[in-house]
Amino acid sequence: MKNFYTLNRLVLPAILFFAMACKKSSDNSKTTYEKILGSWTLTASVSTPAVIDYNNDGVKDADEYKYMPDCSKDDFYTFLNTGIFERNEGVSKCRSTDMQIEQAPWYLSTDEKTLVVGINQYTIVHLDDKQMVLSMADLFNGVAYTAVGTYKRK
Repeated sequence: MKNFYTLNRLVLPAILFFAMACKKSSDNSKTTYEKILGSWTLTASVSTPAVIDYNNDGVKDADEYKYMPDCSKDDFYTFLNTGIFERNEGVSKCRSTDMQIEQAPWYLSTDEKTLVVGINQYTIVHLDDKQMVLSMADLFNGVAYTAVGTYKRK
């Protein structure tokens, strides 16, 4: 009986350890689609090269997030498994006439490296369960630039 007890004390924790390890690895094997699903908040936005002088000091500012109004910083973005993207104004609206929620279709490219929201295409720079980094090439007054947004899971 003592050997059975000792064996259970050694084997049971090992079984539990491996079962937990297997569960953890399956969480890490989420698809890109599954990782995107849910709500996100913007935590950083940088343009390269800088194209707008937000503070009117004669120097164009790369850190766009720094100059965003608080009413925009509380917005959050939700990717639903129905292929619908929602931009929610959050608690504070910049204009009282703004819709609380705006919707657009979203999907991933077949190689899962490009996220399309409405008519905008974003390159997925980084994506895990807690953070998403997207980049987008664009033009402003004839100047080509890349905007990079960093989001955290809400």
